[in-house]
Amino acid sequence: MFLGNSSDLAAYNSASPCASVNDALNGRSCRYVGQSRVLSTSRPVRLQVQVAFDNLPGRTFTASFVVANEPSSTALKTGGTVAAELWDGKVTRLAGEPSDADPELDTTTPFVITAAILWVWGTLVAVLGVWLARAAWRKT
Repeated sequence: MFLGNSSDLAAYNSASPCASVNDALNGRSCRYVGQSRVLSTSRPVRLQVQVAFDNLPGRTFTASFVVANEPSSTALKTGGTVAAELWDGKVTRLAGEPSDADPELDTTTPFVITAAILWVWGTLVAVLGVWLARAAWRKT
């Protein structure tokens, strides 16, 4: 997971602006920023906003948000337009706020901390195992 998140974040940060919205559908090499229409909003658990880009007829995208990153409700009027960022076929930002698909929200710090703790614990277990094996060897 650490490698996947790191790869996504590196690709996202190095992505250049897309020439067209179609370029942002199938690749990670560019980001499209443009206006989208708000089709609907709902809150089954998290705020979910369904949007469509005029340049992509027949395609809709759903962006979900944690409470801390929700765009203002005035920006999300059904039928209105709002600035959106599309990367790798997902809406990563809407009305200036990061959605759950934004790789910058995937922090890798917990993975690094967990790996460090497991490395220390594994080293202690190995040292204790060697010490116990040597003590048992001496008694025989």
